Amino acid sequence: DFEDDYSNANPALTGYGPMSSRKSGGGPGVAWLCTVSSTLRARVPRSKGYTISHAPQAPYFDLGYGKDGVHGLCGDDIDYYAVQFYNQGDNTAGVAAYTTADTLIKKEQIVPEHPSVVSPLDGSLTDIITANGIPASKVLIGKMVTAADGNNGYVPVAELAGFIAQAKTAFPGLGGVMGWQWG
Repeated sequence: DFEDDYSNANPALTGYGPMSSRKSGGGPGVAWLCTVSSTLRARVPRSKGYTISHAPQAPYFDLGYGKDGVHGLCGDDIDYYAVQFYNQGDNTAGVAAYTTADTLIKKEQIVPEHPSVVSPLDGSLTDIITANGIPASKVLIGKMVTAADGNNGYVPVAELAGFIAQAKTAFPGLGGVMGWQWG
């Protein structure tokens, strides 16, 4: 679970310096994540039943986790991504990100901290799988189990089941679902 964003306080995926000079995958966090993943893979091989997963927030694929970043450089060492489809966006107009089937599957608009420099981020399944080149089999939909398990993005289980059915139709090889704070 690696936390990052497009701010000066946390530039790991995009790099340091003025916002206008940063680029997706241009920060030191990409190399660090790949070093950690590759070192772990060498010490905990698949052949002995070990699994390595990452739990990035959904928009991070647009910031440096996709084909031009972490996944492109060391995705073979990562077995799956338990993507966090919660705690995203700012609840503009009372609507949290990834709380409809369309925003989870087709397209979302996350306005970053510096919207004049950074285009809105997506992180929908279509963005992650199609635009960022992540195999559907490596993607798990991560959602909060209860509304108290995060800041936003909760979807009641009965409604979420319908979203997941639609996601499996759109991406038949989808890896699965992960619940945050089960217990």
